[in-house]
Amino acid sequence: MKDHRNTAGFEQKHSPVIPMVFLMESSDELMGEPIDNANEFLKNLKSIVENNPMLSKQADISVVSFNSHVKTKTAFSSAKGYVPPRLVAKGGASFNKAVLECLDIINKRTAEYKKRGISYFKPYLFCFTNGRPTDNELEELCKNRLYNELLMNNLSVIFTSMGDGADIQCIKSYFYPADPFKYVGTQSVTENMLKVMDLYLKVKQEESCMRP
Repeated sequence: MKDHRNTAGFEQKHSPVIPMVFLMESSDELMGEPIDNANEFLKNLKSIVENNPMLSKQADISVVSFNSHVKTKTAFSSAKGYVPPRLVAKGGASFNKAVLECLDIINKRTAEYKKRGISYFKPYLFCFTNGRPTDNELEELCKNRLYNELLMNNLSVIFTSMGDGADIQCIKSYFYPADPFKYVGTQSVTENMLKVMDLYLKVKQEESCMRP
């Protein structure tokens, strides 16, 4: 508790925190170029965030990976404290379980903000997947909970496809049904979005900044 940055994940005490969870698939279907690209993204993420005027001071970053199992690779940390993890492709794709765990992680983190009196932007969940889950028994539960979070405006979800054979329609099925704009980006699109996220957040600040 002595180190405020370890518990709050941002540099300026009076600036709203920007919670960001990156959910990265590492199933055996992504061996080769797709997993190499994912690792390159996680490596580039540090410089992208550190070079962004707002994210460098206010981002609170966590990385979660999933194959047959779900694992937090990087606990919430500031831009300076973020250490890029390395993914290894193996096993299945427990995407539904991973999304559910990410929602728990986000809710726990925002509860910490509220407890400490810290204002924060609406959390971002970045989902990197090829859209071929192997835990279909959890699909309905996952979608219902995700739809509810989106309906309540509790978070924003950005989907990024992995590999040439990604099932885009499956990925789009995880969007809130009433959302008319169902877009799945590529890795380069996501990187470019992060580079200008400070501009986006400044425009959206009044409606997206949540007070404790």
